[in-house]
Amino acid sequence: MQGWMTMGILVLCALLLIVWFQYRARSQRQGKVVRMDKFKKQPDKRGQKCSYCKKKSDRLTFYAGVHGSAVGVCKDCKPKAEKQDLMPI
Repeated sequence: MQGWMTMGILVLCALLLIVWFQYRARSQRQGKVVRMDKFKKQPDKRGQKCSYCKKKSDRLTFYAGVHGSAVGVCKDCKPKAEKQDLMPI
């Protein structure tokens, strides 16, 4: 009878340790996960840089570049892109 009680207490302690380690691992992992329903998209007020003059502009026109890359140009550099026969996206 004494052996069964000791074995039962050891099994119970082992189960409690397993549950504690799983809870601890789950709580540490949750700090690195971003919940998408709580994430608010912030509007970018700074604007993007023009591919030619590198000035920040709040509105860019995008063209397909020479090697298939996207090129964003401001209104001042738009004639340069059209002069190079870039295709608008």
